[in-house]
Amino acid sequence: MDTREFRETGHTMIDMIADYLEDIEDQALFPEVAPQHMEALLNEIKRECESVRSLMKKSFLHNLAR
Repeated sequence: MDTREFRETGHTMIDMIADYLEDIEDQALFPEVAPQHMEALLNEIKRECESVRSLMKKSFLHNLAR
């Protein structure tokens, strides 16, 4: 990952976190997801993703920004 992609990835992460925090009061404190399900999901996402940026975006949006 070069510095440009690193910078873009960092900005994307901050935007996703800010979006999540915007409606955090509507989020469950503890998600009702089994650890085995999370592991399988992350493994599937890793196989499908082409870059670190898309991996973070898919995993964050799927698990946190419900």
